[in-house]
Amino acid sequence: MQGLHKLLLLYVLTGLGQNGHGISGGKTVPKSMMQYMVSLQDGHGKHLCGGFLVSENVLITSASCDKRDLKVVYYGCHNLEEKIKYVNIEKKCKSSDSDIMLLKLRRNVKGDNVKSAEIPNSEIHLKVNQQCVVAGWGPEDCEKGPVKELRMRTVSVINPLVCKKYVPGLSASVIFTGGYGYLKGFCELDTGGPLVCDGKAVAVMSFIKKHNDATYHYVYTDISSKHKWIGNKLNNPSWKDCW
Repeated sequence: MQGLHKLLLLYVLTGLGQNGHGISGGKTVPKSMMQYMVSLQDGHGKHLCGGFLVSENVLITSASCDKRDLKVVYYGCHNLEEKIKYVNIEKKCKSSDSDIMLLKLRRNVKGDNVKSAEIPNSEIHLKVNQQCVVAGWGPEDCEKGPVKELRMRTVSVINPLVCKKYVPGLSASVIFTGGYGYLKGFCELDTGGPLVCDGKAVAVMSFIKKHNDATYHYVYTDISSKHKWIGNKLNNPSWKDCW
């Protein structure tokens, strides 16, 4: 896993553009990488959010995506125009105090191009300036629609104390990237996708706080802070307290 993460970082760091603030300013994700990525869509083939598989029939996304008309999960391909494999959503389960939502699928999803993301099984603490990777189908210009091919780029973790001066009132279970002059990040259509650090999906892309044309903060919800809740749902197939 560490070797795969180093390969992922090396690939993204090579030749990245510096313009724009969407993931599409990064690089196309090879088919052999990030095979846990899924596109959450409405019933008419419109991409609404990102997400990532954590088992054969459960994925993680942003709870904010529940406000959108999620119907279908496309998986197993990085090109949205292919749409070869899809499955309907059976149940949703939102954390009561964080921007994390689990989606249970109506059947298990399998295939040579389908894998589950590794997630933390205990709380983690990222280092300031740590290099991580984000991926999604959001555009470089966040006012436009999704891009066809899955894209990824590196982001750098910043000091949460600094960021909370700009974005007050957030819980302790958040991670930040961005800052002054830092225009590499994600768009609304990327929300729900993972922040991948040291080979693990450690957080969910939640929202963007724009302060001016030169200062953006990208906010992620830490998965490790909810590792017990997530583990309980993965090990309990009934989901009686969900809908």
